[in-house]
Amino acid sequence: MDHSAKIVSISETRAARQRPAAAAGLLIGDRRLASDLAALRPDLAGLRALPFADLDAELLARLAPPLVVAELLSRDHDCIDLAQMMDASGLETRLCLLSSGLPCPDLVRRELAAAFPRLDLELWPLPGPAQSGRSPSR
Repeated sequence: MDHSAKIVSISETRAARQRPAAAAGLLIGDRRLASDLAALRPDLAGLRALPFADLDAELLARLAPPLVVAELLSRDHDCIDLAQMMDASGLETRLCLLSSGLPCPDLVRRELAAAFPRLDLELWPLPGPAQSGRSPSR
């Protein structure tokens, strides 16, 4: 039985808006994130990869993914940006955030859960040093 994750790309956001197919969920991020996720959770197959820049509340509402996976912090967005967009779309879904080197992950999860109670939040640790698209001094 093949347990490798299969990541499905959306090359044309317009096409996705016209025919939103039911998917196992969305992976918000780049190719590196897809490979990190495949190593971490090979049981997740069929996630639709989508860059954050192509995402908006309307598309999220139309796709209605049961699961959204993204980095806690990335170069072009953070989990608050994504959670606000998901909240604006009216989704009540599972948001799984990938991070590494987080000193108090449960504290972060509780804070996010308090701010976005409709989302079922999970933090999934990535092996390796702390990853961030932002400077630690900001």
